Amino acid sequence: MPDNLVEIKNLKKYFLVNKSWISRRFEYIKAVDNISFSIKKGETFGLVGETGSGKTTTGQLISRLLIPTSGKILFDNIDLTNLSERKLKPLRKNFQMIFQNPISALDPRMTVKQIIIEPLNVFFPEISLEEKENVVLNILKDVGLNEYFLNKYPYELSGGQNQRVAIARGLILKPKFLILDEPTSALDVSIQAQIINLIKKIKKEYELTYLFISHDLSIINYLADRVGVMYLGKIIELGPTYNVFTNPLHPYTQALLSSVPKLDITEKREKEIILEGEIPSPRNIPSGCRFRNRCPYQMNICSLNEPFLKEIEKDHFVACHLY
Repeated sequence: MPDNLVEIKNLKKYFLVNKSWISRRFEYIKAVDNISFSIKKGETFGLVGETGSGKTTTGQLISRLLIPTSGKILFDNIDLTNLSERKLKPLRKNFQMIFQNPISALDPRMTVKQIIIEPLNVFFPEISLEEKENVVLNILKDVGLNEYFLNKYPYELSGGQNQRVAIARGLILKPKFLILDEPTSALDVSIQAQIINLIKKIKKEYELTYLFISHDLSIINYLADRVGVMYLGKIIELGPTYNVFTNPLHPYTQALLSSVPKLDITEKREKEIILEGEIPSPRNIPSGCRFRNRCPYQMNICSLNEPFLKEIEKDHFVACHLY
């Protein structure tokens, strides 16, 4: 569609973990297993699920930090899937990734100024140093820091300040698309709120499109226009955030939403759904529906046939045999 900035088609990423040339037997971790979705220009698309569901791997595939096993990644109608690094490099300034832990994402031997200016040195070596320094200073102000921090090292800053630096580095090339991989999970709650508000503010100012990866449903509800729910490498529910949160269709989504803490003790609370059993290993995914061993509504068909996304209401899709 012309208004889609990102289109993901049948994307897979399998990691080979064991091979036997004698028996011709190969074992794979199916981190991302045949998913498809799109992200419209200007929207925030949320990707949620438990740890190990494939959210981060999806983000790394879209940013081409990982090479997909199969499928297609279209960015602004350009197929990134099999581009060589030489052809991919000039496109990288249009999409950037903000990582979960800012401390490990920033080089401890570089100052804040060196960290933020580095992308300009790579992509725009012809610009004078003075111009680059002015751009860096303006970006710092946009993320809530000032020139005092220019000569500081990451170890001298707090977690929230380091995340602001990481966001500034992501913004310095004025990209169209930002992938935010749980950017608040390593921060204190009060700092989380500041970073979330910053992320919302710069989206409007820079006219950005977001893929926001998180396991925090409250943040997704606050930020995202649409949401995809992942389980064991698959998207099992997909739709507008309001529809998914007010009318969750998949039993897994229902369980996730029921576990969200509520501070208002006067608010009526539905009975919490406790999932039984363990998450299966991605090396040994169950036949049929991969959620069936934890699902309270399991039927015979669930072990035989894998459910695929089906539109139940306008733009609201679910992969479940109940529908």
